Amino acid sequence: MEEYALRLKKLRKEKDVTQEELAAAVGATKSAISMYERGERKPSFEIADALADYFNVSIGYISGSTDLRGSYPRSDRIKPDFSGLLRKEPERTLETITPQERRMLESYRAASDELKTAAERVLGLK
Repeated sequence: MEEYALRLKKLRKEKDVTQEELAAAVGATKSAISMYERGERKPSFEIADALADYFNVSIGYISGSTDLRGSYPRSDRIKPDFSGLLRKEPERTLETITPQERRMLESYRAASDELKTAAERVLGLK
């Protein structure tokens, strides 16, 4: 884990971002980033993946298992632009949502965290 801490801090300094800025970019807290850099805590896979994506390196590079910095292109990292497909409508209140929108909300609430994250990425919310 020490190598992870050193490489993460080095990458952050190279990109000239603060721990706060990095935390906001990857969905973590400043405190968590600080602990990762001190080697006191190891990030979850989701955060490790987000860090690798942010720095455009492989998880293996950050973890120290390889010295090759490059990341491999992955289709799930492509952020689709659906803005042209979204209809522009007047803002609705919860009282005016359609039955389909209500079912979607109910399905979202019942979904696993992994599925919620995927749906948020597809809709451009994350």
